[in-house]
Amino acid sequence: YYKFNDNTPFEEKVSEDGLSFANEMIQLFNLEEAFVMDICLTDEGWKIVEINCINSSGFYPNTNVKSVIKALNIYFSN
Repeated sequence: YYKFNDNTPFEEKVSEDGLSFANEMIQLFNLEEAFVMDICLTDEGWKIVEINCINSSGFYPNTNVKSVIKALNIYFSN
């Protein structure tokens, strides 16, 4: 989910370059199976804001929490 500026709503779609950056960063770090990575696009390119374990992360307003839980359930059921 993205929030652009303080007054723009969140979006569920992730840009391809943002997703590519996140996937590159995942390869660099030893992360748990479920985590939250906040990234942002700066004048210097994509940057990590923070990475947290999913069980200690809060959800932003307007987050579709049901879809997150459904995805986690599918992942951990396999």
